[in-house]
Amino acid sequence: MFLILLLAQVTAPPEFQSTGAFQSSPTAATVDGTTHTAAEQARINNEIVRRLRALAGHGEGARLVDAKLYGAAEAAFRKRGQTAGVAVALYLNGKTAAATELLLAAPRSLELLPFLAEMGEGSRVAAAVREIAAMHPSSGEALYYSARFTDPKADAVRLLEKAAALDTKDTRALLELARLHGEDRSKAIAALEAALARDSSLAAAHYRLAALYRAIGEIEKSRVHMEAFRKSSVR
Repeated sequence: MFLILLLAQVTAPPEFQSTGAFQSSPTAATVDGTTHTAAEQARINNEIVRRLRALAGHGEGARLVDAKLYGAAEAAFRKRGQTAGVAVALYLNGKTAAATELLLAAPRSLELLPFLAEMGEGSRVAAAVREIAAMHPSSGEALYYSARFTDPKADAVRLLEKAAALDTKDTRALLELARLHGEDRSKAIAALEAALARDSSLAAAHYRLAALYRAIGEIEKSRVHMEAFRKSSVR
């Protein structure tokens, strides 16, 4: 009974909404009480800051970003000619359009790809992401980001399958495959189980599997994944 109530009351993570990145109601609560819109924005912010810290020579500006001194961080990055850093500082300071334009104007590169794909949107960003992916056909990450900006669904699925095969440690392509498969439960389950084989702590994968297994009557498997989801979510 607890499992059924929890599944009914807690809406799915945003990466598993069948109609796009977010639910139709952006104020729907996640298991920790945040909204899906807020949770997705936090994910983007965390990802771009993590990427920024990993770039060589960006430590000074990254520390200013961590301190939320975005104006000072922007100035530090501009002084060093570090485009990714400037874009991140602008974005986190609420200047999304300026950050996007800066990245679009820069030479196409794998280094800038995650920042452009995570922070940008629209047809020009999509074209730039696909252009970078075409320049790097053996990069699983490039194919993953390209798939996120690709229609029709069949083409996106093809790119994601190739991305998952090229990068055998990353789970993002498999999670996106599960989302795209939507109501094709057997394919969604297969993608999610493959993702968990790479990283057993993925809360979103456990949540979706709990719902999928419950839908096909596999109650014990559903219970196991819901329990794993709850444990992963509070880490």
